[in-house]
Amino acid sequence: MASCQEDRQFYLEHPGRQIVMEQELNHEPQTDAEAPSRSVADNIRELTESSKQLLDAGKQVTDNLSELSQRMEHASAVSSRVFKNPWMIAGAAIAAGALIVAFSRNRAAY
Repeated sequence: MASCQEDRQFYLEHPGRQIVMEQELNHEPQTDAEAPSRSVADNIRELTESSKQLLDAGKQVTDNLSELSQRMEHASAVSSRVFKNPWMIAGAAIAAGALIVAFSRNRAAY
């Protein structure tokens, strides 16, 4: 159950609930004239819509976590290949350096 401070914070963050907060703090019961004029069907419809939104958000989070997991596996696979074959990386760097030197000498000749 939420504490009184948490309840106050919630209502302060949701200004439309100010009347409800004041009634709860003053412990004044609602009269029939002040009671909301919503039917049970409207409440159920609103709860159903909220549940659908939560379900969609949950699916989106699941998809995002799955994608993140796949990216992490791919990144760790690449890094493990690099650490298993460090001489291949060094050879590629030397070859790239040799190509740069070769092209720069050809440019100097022109």
